[in-house]
Amino acid sequence: MQRPFYLEAIMGSAFLSRILVQKGRGPLTRSVLLITLLAALPGAHADVVPDWNLTTAQMLRAAKAGTGLSQSRVHAMVHGAMFDAVNAIERRYHSYAEDLKAAPGTSQDAAAAAAAYTVLAELYPLQQATLDAALAASLAKVQDSPAKADGLALGKAAAEKMLALRRNDRMSEKIPYAPKTGPGAWQLPANADPVGPQWGLVEPFALKSARDFRFPGPPPLTNARYAREFNEVKVVGAKHSTQRTAEQTAIAVLWEPTSPLTYNAMLREMPELKQRSVADQARVFALMNIAGSDALIVGWGAKYAIQHWRPETAIRNADSDGNDATSADPAWEGLRSPPPAHPEYPSGHALFTGAVEVVLRDFFGTDQMNITVSNPDEKITRKFESFSQMAKSVEDARVWAGIHFRSTDIDSSEMGRLIAEYVLKNCMRPIAN
Repeated sequence: MQRPFYLEAIMGSAFLSRILVQKGRGPLTRSVLLITLLAALPGAHADVVPDWNLTTAQMLRAAKAGTGLSQSRVHAMVHGAMFDAVNAIERRYHSYAEDLKAAPGTSQDAAAAAAAYTVLAELYPLQQATLDAALAASLAKVQDSPAKADGLALGKAAAEKMLALRRNDRMSEKIPYAPKTGPGAWQLPANADPVGPQWGLVEPFALKSARDFRFPGPPPLTNARYAREFNEVKVVGAKHSTQRTAEQTAIAVLWEPTSPLTYNAMLREMPELKQRSVADQARVFALMNIAGSDALIVGWGAKYAIQHWRPETAIRNADSDGNDATSADPAWEGLRSPPPAHPEYPSGHALFTGAVEVVLRDFFGTDQMNITVSNPDEKITRKFESFSQMAKSVEDARVWAGIHFRSTDIDSSEMGRLIAEYVLKNCMRPIAN
């Protein structure tokens, strides 16, 4: 097999030979050799954390990792490893997975790039060529030096620890889906498989146990609140609603992509992020994705335990709910139809959003920020003036899309906030002076 052009250019490098002699630890694995070879490229690199965040998103799209569940896990792994690598050099925060040691002057850019590369290379081996090119681009501006080689070794060590921690986290476990029946019970859309029935069993990244966080549950079907929310989504969430405005439709569509892709794109484009250090950038991406991933784990456990019906099923079968304030429409469809292939309560989007709101408000020190959110596939972009305004928009959007009842979104946003507050108090905390 022909080697990539950037490896051919450095195979004879005296600097490379010196690195191999210095490391002198026996035969190198293929990934270590590749990283070491790339260490001979020259220069200094900026924006390494957002760059690898973008590369992660590109890997997920190329691999067609379509669910927010798998996307959240990958982002948390990549950024947790990057944080441990760069934090070992600057040592301002408690580590996430491993208290690594770094030689003085170790390159943070090389460490961060190697950490992200190593995680993604194991998760997506079919994307090796793309990852090789991304690593070459990251390292092309890092000056040749022992600090660069030390950074590569450090990043690889951080990634390997993360990969070892997540290797048996139960994300691929097969469990039988046991549907419930009767009024209020979720119905799987035709010709669909249930999404993530095992995800509530996945090992959290930061929480001691997902079971420590309990939802209040949806209102009883005979409750007046249920009737109010039923009638709201019936009117404004219908596929051809005459009550939903054009702007409400645009907001519903804006939040259609998965939360991990939406919020990581939002954060990496924020000008205020680029004013922070590499270590701080690595930490906020790690905190956001770890809190968001844990929120989804908690939420998916509740989804399949409760199995609450979606508005489409509820409205078509309202004659069975025992509530005189609701009425059936057997042909009703939501703006998004068919609805997602997982139960209605809680809302994954709102869970992730609540976590993002708390983490970013803590990181930037304020709720008031100029925030831009985009759905690139639909070419829709909207601006918000605060993280709380953004979260309210998500709560509205899921009702206007016809796929959630309002109390579901409100409960889910609040649970996401609670989980993020726990993560902030117990994970990657500042080291006291």
